Amino acid sequence: MIRKAQRGELKRQRHGWDKSNPYAATYKRLPARFALFYDWASIPQALKADDGSVLVARTSEEESAFRVALECMQIWYVHQKLFAFLLTELPERCAGTVAGYDERGWPTVERAWTMVAKMNSINSWPMLYDVGTGEEAVRMAPLHPEQVAEMLATKRFTSPKADM
Repeated sequence: MIRKAQRGELKRQRHGWDKSNPYAATYKRLPARFALFYDWASIPQALKADDGSVLVARTSEEESAFRVALECMQIWYVHQKLFAFLLTELPERCAGTVAGYDERGWPTVERAWTMVAKMNSINSWPMLYDVGTGEEAVRMAPLHPEQVAEMLATKRFTSPKADM
């Protein structure tokens, strides 16, 4: 998806992409150099069983880095000048072994954060891009905190007690 954006191959990068609005702006190419924060893979993870028990713990250095990241990583989701790629579809090799995107708790929380915080303007890059569909992410209406709590109660967390 990133390479396509850098080559100018995304739908909204093509002139006349919006047939209903001939004056609709097209996106420029994504710069060759940019920063990328890949949430789960960017911070040390403990290997956990389905019940949340730890099978392989983080080292003390990894635990320290994990705690520091938890204190500030939400900025990546809510900062208005950063855009987010949602990885809504798992690779085929993960099918049946990992809960789907919409079944997991943290992707649900992170998506909700970005839906509220990111601007939505035809004159700028989409702040939310869905890698699964290859297009701008469909925006959900903001939810009341009670609705978020109800929704999260149906989701799967690796560490339900700590994460909830």
